[in-house]
Amino acid sequence: MTALTTNDLSPLAQTYLGVLAVGLVPADLAHEARFRMEHVCAVTHALVQGLAADTYLDAEPFTAMPDFQQKLREQLVDLDQKQIIGVGPAQELAIMRPGIERPDAFYGTVDINRHPPIFDRYLSQRCMELVMANEAAHQFLIELYADSGDVWRELYKQGYGQ
Repeated sequence: MTALTTNDLSPLAQTYLGVLAVGLVPADLAHEARFRMEHVCAVTHALVQGLAADTYLDAEPFTAMPDFQQKLREQLVDLDQKQIIGVGPAQELAIMRPGIERPDAFYGTVDINRHPPIFDRYLSQRCMELVMANEAAHQFLIELYADSGDVWRELYKQGYGQ
């Protein structure tokens, strides 16, 4: 299998993988909608493109427009099919398991706000570097990262991940 580079990914896939690599706390663990992947990716993608931060946001707080959500889901599917991330259930992520064809119906149920495991850490780091090279996106993500660190710290004190 040929190693992929950031040039092999769409700009939205680069944004998604870069945001995922930041390591923000998932919104469901933080109990804060501002950490929803669709929100963080919509704002970050707009900023990287030089657009207003709310370009891809819906009227409902911390929610991306339906069209953006669909495009984001398509990128997750593409990244999964390229084996960069894994969106399937645990048994489908087993090491040395034969290839599994996933029906389109399965991909339609993918929750875009969940954080899937990253299999290509190098590529995700490169995508994060691309995203962070944009000053506005960097500022937005660093503020979330700082707040995310506080949430992770509290979760750890409560025994999460131990």
